[in-house]
Amino acid sequence: MKIVTLILFIFFISCCDVITDTYDTHQDAKDNQLFERGWLPDILPTSTTNIKTQNNFDLNTSKGNFKIPKKDLGKFISKLDHILDNNYSYTEKSRYDIWLFEVNSNGYVNYTLSIK
Repeated sequence: MKIVTLILFIFFISCCDVITDTYDTHQDAKDNQLFERGWLPDILPTSTTNIKTQNNFDLNTSKGNFKIPKKDLGKFISKLDHILDNNYSYTEKSRYDIWLFEVNSNGYVNYTLSIK
């Protein structure tokens, strides 16, 4: 029974290509080439912290969150297209990737990415 459980566990893990990464600072994310790899657009202020990404390689999607200080929030929002209430979008024109951002007035941002 233990072997069957182990085989099922290995099968489950191999089918789920979701990688979670966390970065304390914008510089940490940049050093790990997060923006270069296209998991977040390189429009986040350098003061961005607490970046968390969950990238699903099977579905080509990503979701996560980060924190932008209130003083830099307006600069970030100015780069986005307003959708409704606290929801914004950003399209990477060269790749046709679309990010949806939900921005909290305290600077907490949740996002999802759809890769075309």
